[in-house]
Formats: sequence, structure tokens, C-alpha cells
Amino acid sequence: MSNHVEPQCIHGNSDFSFREETHSVAFPLYQTATFGHLGLGHSTGFDYTREKNPTRQHLEETITALEHGVDTVAFSSGMAAISACFELFRPGDQIICSEDLYGGTTRLLNTVSAKNGLTVNFVDSTNLDNMRAVLTPAAKALYIETPSNPMMNVTDLRACAALAKEHGLLLIVDNTFLSLPICRTR
Repeated sequence: MSNHVEPQCIHGNSDFSFREETHSVAFPLYQTATFGHLGLGHSTGFDYTREKNPTRQHLEETITALEHGVDTVAFSSGMAAISACFELFRPGDQIICSEDLYGGTTRLLNTVSAKNGLTVNFVDSTNLDNMRAVLTPAAKALYIETPSNPMMNVTDLRACAALAKEHGLLLIVDNTFLSLPICRTR
């Protein structure tokens, strides 16, 4: 796979083997709510667009290729993605977060996540010692926003990744302001 991001952004994984009658060079937009079936009990894999849609699947495959990742899940909004991330945790789990976060994220953490029994510590994540200082055995994740919103504070993602790995934590990064080619840890 090429390390040049421009062709990947345009063509995704460059797999044009998808079955589309017109052989369009660009992947088509499927703007349907439901999909037909080959017969009773014989789904094409696409049933209802909220569950799975070929356009969204192609986007997810493209992002996975761009990120050199394992898998991607696309959401209709950033807050939907953030909400889903915090559903990974159980009551009593600790999440260590950047103190300068988008207001909607802070409200979600202070209301819904608190109601669900999560312990959230907000720290200045630009200094790794601040995160280390609040780490407990209940810690499950670091949630970092970099550059932060609204103050544009920058957190060292490599250092956070090392800290997360050292303690067996998930590292969740909200990257609103920097595009993928600019914000890479490899």
C-alpha cells in the first residue's frame, strides 16, 4: 500500500471490483432506506440503510486504509461517535480526559456518563504527569482532544499512547481540527 495519502483519499483502497452496472470510477451514493432481496431469507448483506449501507461501508473501508487500521465505524455526527465510545465502559470505570474539551463532550461526560457511574477526571493533558497523578486501578481509558477545542492545546499523542499501553488503557482521540495527513503518530 502506498504511503501517499492523496490517491487513497480519492480512490480509497483502489478496489474497483464492486458490482455496479455503470462501472463508475467514483463509488456511487446509495440513498435508499431499504434494499431488495434475492429471495426469502436471501439477503445481499444490505437490509436497512441505518444498519448497513454500501456507501458508508466504502467510506469505512477507505478510512481504515488511510489509517492503516483494522476496522472503522462511521457515525452521523461526532457526538454520536463520542457517545458510542463511552458506552464501552461500565459503572466504576475511570476515564482520564483532557480538561479542554468541546462543550458537548464535557456536558455528556458530566451528565450521562456520570449517571452511568463512570468516574471522569479532567486534567491538563499537555503534561503527562497530570494524567499519571490521577491514574487508579479503575482507569480504563485516556480521552484526548488535540488540538483541543476551543483553546487549541496540543497533547503529545505518542506519549499518551505509551502511557495507555503501559497501563493497558484504551486511547481515544478526538481530532476535530487536524486532517489525517497532518496528525499521524507513525
